[in-house]
Amino acid sequence: MEIVIIESGYKSYAFEKELFEKYGFHLRIYPEYKGDPSGKRDFAKNADGILVRHTTIDEVFLSGMKNLKAVVRYGVGYDNIDIEARTRHGIKVANVQGYANHAVSDHAIALLFSCTRGLWDTRFQLREKYGSPPPCGC
Repeated sequence: MEIVIIESGYKSYAFEKELFEKYGFHLRIYPEYKGDPSGKRDFAKNADGILVRHTTIDEVFLSGMKNLKAVVRYGVGYDNIDIEARTRHGIKVANVQGYANHAVSDHAIALLFSCTRGLWDTRFQLREKYGSPPPCGC
């Protein structure tokens, strides 16, 4: 049985590897973060499960999967997963509730500070002073 991560990019997959091997699954990781969806589909064609971040999982992707039983999205929501297509194929789908909650709240606070300090206007201020483009490359 095989689990495939079709978007590398994290520093380590030790947790996933240990977990899946404990239950008899072999973990394979697609070597690129980006890449052609058809290449990812070919890489995962025998997978029983797929972990995905951004790749679109639609009818075209699912049509080549013969063993696929589940897709798990690293993140909240199902923006890149065609729910109707996965239903037609009888594939279960899950996401990671609470994924990156701290990043969302950190970003919200940063935007709040940016607005209260007028930082959003800095790029335009630099252009006025130095011309286009400003020395920082903004």
